[in-house]
Amino acid sequence: MDEYEINLIYDLPIEIDGVSLYPVTLDRYIEFMVVAGCLLLDKNSIPNVEIISMNYLEYLIYLHQKGEEVYLNMLGFLLRIVLQSQESSIGFGLNDDKKGFFSIDGVNYSARTFDKIRKIICIQNSIELPDENIQKEIRDKMEEARKLKRKLSSNKPAPFEDQMICAMLVTGMNLDEIKKLTIRKFSKILERADAKLHYEIYLNAVMGGNTKFKNTSFIKHWMTDLNNVDKNSDVTIGMDNLTNKISLEDKKIK
Repeated sequence: MDEYEINLIYDLPIEIDGVSLYPVTLDRYIEFMVVAGCLLLDKNSIPNVEIISMNYLEYLIYLHQKGEEVYLNMLGFLLRIVLQSQESSIGFGLNDDKKGFFSIDGVNYSARTFDKIRKIICIQNSIELPDENIQKEIRDKMEEARKLKRKLSSNKPAPFEDQMICAMLVTGMNLDEIKKLTIRKFSKILERADAKLHYEIYLNAVMGGNTKFKNTSFIKHWMTDLNNVDKNSDVTIGMDNLTNKISLEDKKIK
């Protein structure tokens, strides 16, 4: 993504084949997240050669033709958000060669352009596409492990309102300023604040001498690059132990 690094750093729009995509700000967060699911369907895990051979846009059009109209409706709403143009006319269809296309205000764009737009929207707004390099069954297991961990720890993500309050406390910004942040910057603020808090806790524990660690290499400075962290490392080891532990928790007398 070096080509778009400056745009991402400064929250500038990114142009793809003549279409300018704007990062979404928090004042549209709830609307955006409601419809963003239309970008995340796990098409290639469906054991159907016809579906696997489709590109993503053609798959959404296929679903529409089968009566599942919600996804294209969601996509139209989402595109108006990222185009910052609520009046734009958005259309979808198949050409004479049965190839998918979409249109914005009467201008047609190919399914290949849509594939690029889909990826950029996700990168601009901190959305993770399904990692198709990992088998669907394994991804499902990892998601199951995350749910088990949350159940054991009784920790669940704070509601969006509380996340904004956390950002206000960390940054000193007021609510109106927070609402102007892009989703990407907001996510990075919370991620970096969490890294800073844990670093300070561990550092104080070591410096205070009351707690001893056999190995302190896990203590990373809070300004260390966080992009290289394996986001699946917490669930790819010890799945059986986690499952056994949750079973024991369920059997306890409440």
